[in-house]
Amino acid sequence: CPECGRGLSSRAALEAHRRIHSGERPYECPDCGKGFTAVKSLSKHRKTHRDKSGGDGGAHRDKNGGDGGAAAPGA
Repeated sequence: CPECGRGLSSRAALEAHRRIHSGERPYECPDCGKGFTAVKSLSKHRKTHRDKSGGDGGAHRDKNGGDGGAAAPGA
């Protein structure tokens, strides 16, 4: 990188890294408008919107659809 001297493995990696210095955030969340320097970061962020609108109050589900806790009393 000409700005900081960091060595990067490819031209694409350099282009992504340079966004740190330029402040460019070309990947925008369609739900809230927040910008990101990388598609991967946007994808991770978009999951926060899905989690909030999932209707389960933010409870974590295990792979079988349960909440990972003990059975309800009387079950």
